[in-house]
Amino acid sequence: MNTAFLTPGRRIERLCLSPEKLKITGFQSPAGDHEQGPLSIDEYVGLGAPHIWLWIADSDVLAGLGIYQHDVLVVNRTGKANPGRAAIVIIDNEFKLCSILTDTEKKRSLVTIDRQGECQHLAGQDDVVLWGIIDFLFRDLRP
Repeated sequence: MNTAFLTPGRRIERLCLSPEKLKITGFQSPAGDHEQGPLSIDEYVGLGAPHIWLWIADSDVLAGLGIYQHDVLVVNRTGKANPGRAAIVIIDNEFKLCSILTDTEKKRSLVTIDRQGECQHLAGQDDVVLWGIIDFLFRDLRP
């Protein structure tokens, strides 16, 4: 009797062809040295990690940065709040999209940037909680 069928999961191992069992005849293709695995958007943006979240933009307050309403944002909850980054913050128990700017005195401010490039400072920045930093965005380009 074959022992591979007595242990659960071993049958598939026996039936799979592993690279060790395959015999290569002739020369291997040089392209094999540069072979890449399949493209995975999930792996690229880190989706599935507990600190990565998807967020749908609900306004055009960052249109000056190219973030528009209905864009899907990939938010990193552990990201660094460096100047020039787009972020989601909580001000007065409300989620807000903003950009982080630093002035000449190294003082940070939170602003929105409209389609014309005009900056508007967010009011009530005393009790600001950084919720996450926006790393990527996805946009539906279908008509």
